[in-house]
Amino acid sequence: MNLLYEIEGYLTRLIFENEHTDYRVYLFKLDDLNEKQLTINGTLPRLPEDIKYILSGEYQEHPRYGMQFTVASYRSVLPTEESMVVKFLSSSLFPGIGLKSAQKFVDAYGSDILNRIKNGEDVYINPKVLSVANQQVLIEGIRDHVNLEEAISFFTTKGLGVRMVMKIERMYGKDAIAKISENPYIMIDDIDGIGFKTCDQIALQLEFPLDHPFRLNALLIYETMQQCMETGSTYTTVESLQARLNKKGMDADTFETTLENVIYDKKVIQEEQRLYHHTQHEAEVVCANYFSQNPRLELDPLEFDLDELIETYEETMNIQYDESQKKAINSFFLEKKSIITGGPGTGKTTIIQAIIYLFRECYPQYELAVCAPTGRAAKRLKELVNVDVTTIHSLLEWDLESNTFGRNESNPVLSDILIIDEFSMVDSWTMAALCKATPRVRRILFIGDQDQLPSVAPGFLIRDLIASNHFVVNVLDVNYRQASGSQIIELAHSVRQGIFDKELCKGEIRFIQTSKYLLEHLTQVVASALDTGYNISDIQVLATKYNGSQGIDTLNFVLQKLCNPPAKDKRELKIGYQLFREGDKILQLKNQPDDHVYNGDIGRLVEITLKEENSDNKNHMIVDFEGTIVEYTPDMFINLKHAYCMSVHKAQGSEYPIVIMVGTKQHQFMMQRRLLYTAITRSSKALILMGEEAVFLHGAKNDHSNEIKTTLIERMSFDL
Repeated sequence: MNLLYEIEGYLTRLIFENEHTDYRVYLFKLDDLNEKQLTINGTLPRLPEDIKYILSGEYQEHPRYGMQFTVASYRSVLPTEESMVVKFLSSSLFPGIGLKSAQKFVDAYGSDILNRIKNGEDVYINPKVLSVANQQVLIEGIRDHVNLEEAISFFTTKGLGVRMVMKIERMYGKDAIAKISENPYIMIDDIDGIGFKTCDQIALQLEFPLDHPFRLNALLIYETMQQCMETGSTYTTVESLQARLNKKGMDADTFETTLENVIYDKKVIQEEQRLYHHTQHEAEVVCANYFSQNPRLELDPLEFDLDELIETYEETMNIQYDESQKKAINSFFLEKKSIITGGPGTGKTTIIQAIIYLFRECYPQYELAVCAPTGRAAKRLKELVNVDVTTIHSLLEWDLESNTFGRNESNPVLSDILIIDEFSMVDSWTMAALCKATPRVRRILFIGDQDQLPSVAPGFLIRDLIASNHFVVNVLDVNYRQASGSQIIELAHSVRQGIFDKELCKGEIRFIQTSKYLLEHLTQVVASALDTGYNISDIQVLATKYNGSQGIDTLNFVLQKLCNPPAKDKRELKIGYQLFREGDKILQLKNQPDDHVYNGDIGRLVEITLKEENSDNKNHMIVDFEGTIVEYTPDMFINLKHAYCMSVHKAQGSEYPIVIMVGTKQHQFMMQRRLLYTAITRSSKALILMGEEAVFLHGAKNDHSNEIKTTLIERMSFDL
């Protein structure tokens, strides 16, 4: 907002509210001679009427609804006129106090009684005038109202929005300001969406010294988790963390004292020289215990000859399974825990289809939970199997606002069978939540490619569980695409062995040596593909980094001009450095379970509506995710990005007819074997590798996954 105005008046009625976002629209009567009414809107709590409010904000002219006032902050003025005090006391803010009781109370104590109570004056109220129960309602109602206003005033000056302030107030109540003033870092654990950096900014405004113990404790805990996120490991070491914090100005003695504090508080867990963030330690322990002891329940005895069932299924589906595939199907029925792993073209999805079909034939009484880590992976599998497939977060009924799961130990998932596809993408923390919620499963099956990228968050579950000896592992080693002459599969196999052989770039693979003129070559290749009949959803450009003259952001800018140029009939909206245009290919960056869209989903921007056209005076964008239509308001724009080019991690779990992988010197630092292998195997028809041969050679040679450290195997072996 630019120039802020103040207006005074009274709420007349609530016009609209979204309880999920706390966005509300009220009719407001100005306190002036004309008593003009206008519409106000903003992130606001449910406010009582019959109180005078002073609102700070800006006017906006809406072509359909006229002049509106968008509220940035507010404060109330308790009524002092007798009639208004009586009306206020008999409102819904004070249940149990009616008009007669309110009038009797004001007659006895005067019309300034509200401000006296607000200011903390010790007022004796005769129970004959107002019952003891209603006295409590009165005092709590006034103080709750005042506390919220004071919290909003306090925290908005510290850079927090009203919506976040309301979450803080709900957590701490009337003590919010006092608690945060004493230790702003408590919000890291208590308020989802507030992390160390936000708390540190507030602490700085509160003039907390940089060496305050509260800050040092929070910093050490934060850096422990950051180091795990950067490496993918579930722990760091004392030596590594100390070196990291030394660069931030923490000397050895301070580090030792601070480490003792956070270990005592159980925020960091130490085992020998290993240091775990408490969430990662708990996740690893939960997973280890679960996989060591579960499933505990048995399936009913199989009443059919499994080999005959498989043979009949093969005849019905006109398919022939090899011995490794039949073994994988048998293992699911005969073993409590199994993993199926194999590269693209080895028939993993075909086996899932058979397992689900045969299981439902044999055990119609049991419930199946089939899921995947991403929305795209779940949707792709659902199209192939005749059963509902969800994301793991959906299965666990994840709540976006609180970042908690509705399914847990006390409210478990009631399924008997747990099947997870694209398991290489599952991290330890998510898996631990799933373990807690599935105590009654009788069979566990994980499917994934052990050579793909591990999860973005800490943990390397597929590697660890395969090596744990607690799972029957079925490796699919017959590649049917390769047998049919697929060069993509042959190149992927070569990269998996640590070798990039440019001689394999033939057939459906092209290698284009380029560096300085990458952008020109890229636009030529994409334009050629579009000219031959492919559309932009068929073509996916992949890269390893966002920044730089050849990074993802730049490539998206260049490709947008080619694939979706400006036109008179296409609206545009500038959001930060990004210019969104109707028709753009869009990438979803975060899970929005209420809208049924998830991190990694790709859609098309079908409409932009400007703030002048919307009742909330805000710009909106509408995106079509293959039939799922989602409307975005400004607070959700951060979840969107162009998808002409994306990271390999975002593409994991998806396939595209044409994949263009970029690899110049700018991308060398991030290029490594599993990332290159994953990029190559995203292609179903054609692959173009564009860049410098040395960079792809470097990528195939370097396998950083060996640097991912966990202790899951040791825990499952009871060695820890």
